[in-house]
Order: sequence, then C-alpha cells, then structure tokens
Amino acid sequence: MLRLPATPDALLREVIAPALAYFPTAWASREAVVLLLAIAIQESNLETRRQGTATQPGPARGLWQFEVAGADGVLHHPQTHSYAVALCREARIPASAGAIHRRVELDDLLACRIARLLLRSDSAPLPAADLRSEAAAFAYYLRNWRPGAARTPQGRAKCAKRFAAAWRRALEAVA
Repeated sequence: MLRLPATPDALLREVIAPALAYFPTAWASREAVVLLLAIAIQESNLETRRQGTATQPGPARGLWQFEVAGADGVLHHPQTHSYAVALCREARIPASAGAIHRRVELDDLLACRIARLLLRSDSAPLPAADLRSEAAAFAYYLRNWRPGAARTPQGRAKCAKRFAAAWRRALEAVA
C-alpha cells in the first residue's frame, strides 16, 4: 500500500507502473498513464482511500474512488470481464462488485487495475496526453466515473476546474 498522502511520482512508481505490467503492453500507453494519474488526483488527491469522514462515510473507495457500480461495470463489460474475473481470482476474492469495492480500499494495485479496466470499457480512444486534450480527458473522466459533484452546472464547473489542475499535475509528473 502506498503511504498517504502521496506524490504523483510515488503513485506512478509504486502503483501505476506495476499495476499496468499485468496487462498487454499497449494498455500502459502514455495516454493511459496520464489519465489514470489525473483521475486519482481528481478523485482522492492522493490523500485518502475512503470518501467522506469516519462519521459520514461516502460510497467511494480506493485512490480512484470506486463505487459499486464501477466495479459492476468492469465485471460485466465484454472487453473487461475476463480480466476482472482473473484479477479477482488473483486477489482471492469473489468475482463480485461488492468484493471488488471492498478490496480496492485496501489494495492499490487492484484499484489501479480496475481503473484501467474501466477506461478500457469505453469504446472511445484515450485522449492524447497533452495540454490541448484537457477537455477531451475531462469528458472521458465524466463519462466513466460519473462524479456526483458534476451533476449541476455549478458542480460541473468546479469539477472541471479541479480536473484541469489534476491534468496539468499528471502531465508534469509523466513528462
């Protein structure tokens, strides 16, 4: 487990690189690495693995802040199902959304791998890893993570501003 709070460099070195080594080499593209890092920064700021507080916990878990629906999505998508089942077998957990959801809070490698599978489930190509692709990356993030904070125009604007900063930090870390 990565020590929190973490730096983007530490997440890249200790979690993202080893997690992506599990998949075909093409899945570890620069585009995938930058987007995974940006989403982790956006979702947890590399500071927490559990949404909310001890007295008012939220539903999201892990550095990528998965909810049960995200785990369920990778388990049932034709592009990711076999990988998700194999990851569950390797983690010695049932191949169920609930089991994945509980484990990603305790297993950063699994959380990163599930995040990569969620990106893989999107039929659109990953956005380019450059400053000009920030809007495309934000749209990709919204489509796949469906953050509750972005449900209103004001919330979406705030989420977009935060994502812009996360995207820049990720690009700088991967450069």
